[in-house]
Amino acid sequence: MGETIIVTDAVVISPDGSKVLLGKNVKNAHVLVGWILPGGKLEKSETLEECTVREILEETGVRIRIESHIATFVGSASLTGVVSETYVIVGFLARAESEKLEKSSELKDLMWFPLEALPDDLYPDSKRQIMLALKKRGMKPA
Repeated sequence: MGETIIVTDAVVISPDGSKVLLGKNVKNAHVLVGWILPGGKLEKSETLEECTVREILEETGVRIRIESHIATFVGSASLTGVVSETYVIVGFLARAESEKLEKSSELKDLMWFPLEALPDDLYPDSKRQIMLALKKRGMKPA
């Protein structure tokens, strides 16, 4: 078994509460296909919340305020048929300060989607986190 990598991501809700921020991945495109939640790897001496705020700002240019923890998932990656990395993914619910976007080179595309019109090619784990976040906020998923 290989190394364990801790990553965070966030269901980032627009200031008016009607949209969610999604990106298309450039790196690891063979693993993550479709629209995903923004996020990234935890750096040494950084809290999970600090990592989430930093990664969202770096990837999207959006400043956020974390509202709550959504869930923690564990998964593995295997490109050769042998598990090479174990991922611990910590998901948060966050509110954006604005809808202004500044896409980084880490994302192929970046867009706000209405909560009732999520893209068909939404990565399944991202969709699951969005549904959990909506439930947590007392909203009915579309």
